[in-house]
Amino acid sequence: MTEFLRRSGRVRWFLNPCGRSRVIHDSIFLLVTAALVVSAAGASATETFQSREHGFRVVTLVEGLEHPWGLAFLPDGGMLVTERPGRLRMVRDGSLDPQPVTGLPPISARSQGGLLDVALHPDYNENHLVYISY
Repeated sequence: MTEFLRRSGRVRWFLNPCGRSRVIHDSIFLLVTAALVVSAAGASATETFQSREHGFRVVTLVEGLEHPWGLAFLPDGGMLVTERPGRLRMVRDGSLDPQPVTGLPPISARSQGGLLDVALHPDYNENHLVYISY
């Protein structure tokens, strides 16, 4: 069990086996996800891109993830990152916890399935609910 789970006391999971997740339009989320994907692909630490309307920089936040898919920012600055093969990983201070978060159900990663999204409940600080989609 990770340090996060020990310190927070309890984490209850809301499981969504239908694979449905909310659509996120937050540009920060998209850029961080892009950085995680670039990192997983083994690209350089920083790359600059230009779209039709804006330039942006992709910075590798962490390496060692296998097919990162979704992420949630924790109140203490850490991140929960899903790996499509079925692992939930913790990132703190730019370091990937070598052990995945435990307690998830068996997840089948085939075809278009796998562990997809993760989100914190709006009252996470009080109820410690974490939502996953698989």
